[in-house]
Amino acid sequence: MNIDGKSALITGGGSGIGKATALRLARGGARVVVADISESLGKATVDDITKAGGRASLEVADACQDGDLVRVFEATARLHGRLDIVVNNAGILTGAPAFPETPAEQWRRVIELNLIAVIRGTQLAIQAMRQTGGGVIINTASVAGLNGWNMDPVYSASKGGVVLFTKALAGLKVSDNIRVNCVCPTLVQTPLVSEAADPRISNLIRITTLTPEQVADAVLRLIEDEDLAGAALRLLPNEAPALV
Repeated sequence: MNIDGKSALITGGGSGIGKATALRLARGGARVVVADISESLGKATVDDITKAGGRASLEVADACQDGDLVRVFEATARLHGRLDIVVNNAGILTGAPAFPETPAEQWRRVIELNLIAVIRGTQLAIQAMRQTGGGVIINTASVAGLNGWNMDPVYSASKGGVVLFTKALAGLKVSDNIRVNCVCPTLVQTPLVSEAADPRISNLIRITTLTPEQVADAVLRLIEDEDLAGAALRLLPNEAPALV
């Protein structure tokens, strides 16, 4: 897909991978809707895009709240007349205390945001894209979803669910002209990691070289490559991206 002139919605677009992806798509000519729970962070992304000559707007929303998600999708379709690209990116780590000491309410929030919100966002995206002949959905997963990560088992489970959910939707390319893929980076230099409550995780940022911009480039590859559907693209430091 050529992104120039396309309508794109990005959840968690206020920081990290989401912000880098919003900036990258806008630079390529896409009309971007940034959805984020933080109004200030989301506005900063939109301001950066518009100052660079791009087109962007903000929707403040909690991706765990179904009403918020529905509102964001409806607002995007109303604003741009269609929805071509959706990046289900919003996500969190479990935080301290580590599982199995983690309170149930705390780890349930991880599953709700990292997996359930991705499933619901994908469902809403498919419904919108069917009306206009197709589109592309990119889900943010993780290397932790490909290999169990003992530092955060619940996060690993949530991202593993995203990977298999994505792979299971490969057939939409044929039935509806909708391609669903996911990107699976290792730890990235984002506030999510650098501000992690668990020092074992936050300290790992010192040995990873992935930047949000590298992940954004991988997202763009998945959007542009018409042959990819149900694919998981693994990103590791000092290695070429690999389909797994």
